[in-house]
Amino acid sequence: MRDSVPRRAFLGRTVDNPRLAQAHAETGRLIRSMLATAVHNGKECGEVPDDTDQDLAALELHSLAEGLALQLGSDPDAATSRTALALVSARVQAVFPGRCRQYE
Repeated sequence: MRDSVPRRAFLGRTVDNPRLAQAHAETGRLIRSMLATAVHNGKECGEVPDDTDQDLAALELHSLAEGLALQLGSDPDAATSRTALALVSARVQAVFPGRCRQYE
């Protein structure tokens, strides 16, 4: 998992570098905002149930992806990339269970 080494090194540097910590936090907020927008749009077209909390769903999906990335990077035996993809796919399908009315 060579690809994850720079990512983990960056994450470690955020502990003692306020500018990197701020950049990391801002990036996380941006990702969650974009995910929340996707969930909101899914609610509007019927893919996502109306009672879904878009911010909570965004946090869940982001946390799952971040956690799996750390797991794959620090312990490649913990999960395979295929398993990680299956987990993310299952959660995305759970958040977006419907079909968009635009395609009907």
